[in-house]
Amino acid sequence: MTRFHSDRGGEYVDKKFNLDLQEQGIKHEYSVAYAHEQNGFIERDNIIIMEATRNILHARGLPKFLWAEAVNIVVHVLNRTTTRTLSGSTPYEQWSGRQPDISYFRVFGCFAFKHMLKELRTKVEPKAQRMVFVGYAEDSKGYRLWNPSGRKISIASDVKFDESTSTSELTPI
Repeated sequence: MTRFHSDRGGEYVDKKFNLDLQEQGIKHEYSVAYAHEQNGFIERDNIIIMEATRNILHARGLPKFLWAEAVNIVVHVLNRTTTRTLSGSTPYEQWSGRQPDISYFRVFGCFAFKHMLKELRTKVEPKAQRMVFVGYAEDSKGYRLWNPSGRKISIASDVKFDESTSTSELTPI
């Protein structure tokens, strides 16, 4: 049986949330509030995720406000990484029943050149816009791209990547 363990935080005692868990056949287990030692493996996982997040943000020279994008990509990769706990399987495989395809993985923080549609540019504007790869779209086969000049995230699938160059190695965009 699949289990969901929480610390009785307000977001986890919601009736609709618990009904959704029940419908999915997931048993909700609680620890005592503020008893972090009861959530040892979760606390350890949080430390691993946040250390990786901090490392990739600093290694790629990206601003701290992109921390949520970095957390998402760290978790995305960890869910597709084998683990001894699952006898060499991945969390993704356990959930979906099939091996993950990781051929679409890209280097976090690399430059990504998003194709600009002919209809959205003039004749003299560039055919691609230089952006920074920050993750994978959750609901489509697209990439999450950060535009530093507009400070916006967009999703695109027609993208070319330059994984050899880090944003920290070049002058600001």
